[in-house]
Amino acid sequence: MHAQIFWQKLRYLFFLAIISFVVAGCGGGSSSSPKGSADSDKQEAPSYRAISVASQTIGESGGTLEAAGVSLNIKEGSFDSNYKLQLNKLEELEPVSDEFLNDAISDLYVIEGLPQNSKHDLSISLPVRASASCRV
Repeated sequence: MHAQIFWQKLRYLFFLAIISFVVAGCGGGSSSSPKGSADSDKQEAPSYRAISVASQTIGESGGTLEAAGVSLNIKEGSFDSNYKLQLNKLEELEPVSDEFLNDAISDLYVIEGLPQNSKHDLSISLPVRASASCRV
């Protein structure tokens, strides 16, 4: 049971890393403080709270978890049993003056309840902020 929780948390962190990669690829500009300066070493990670925006049980027949412009599509046969999935939107507890986060092209989301293994790829769509300037 503990191994399953570990893999679920690792999967969430991986998902956030992918989203961060997308955000970093579409960000731009220069940093407010040069690399290696004392200010850049003192930056703290922002604190977030998760707000549930959707929940749905998806099983062998597949389905879609969809809300707030986010869509997770699961093909038929991807899961071997029913899983209760929950989509959470992460909101900052305090505003951050971080150029990386301010240039994000999408809000941050976490999907809970995904199984450790899937027989098919899952696809996810995220809404792009109107103010986003993506250069790929």
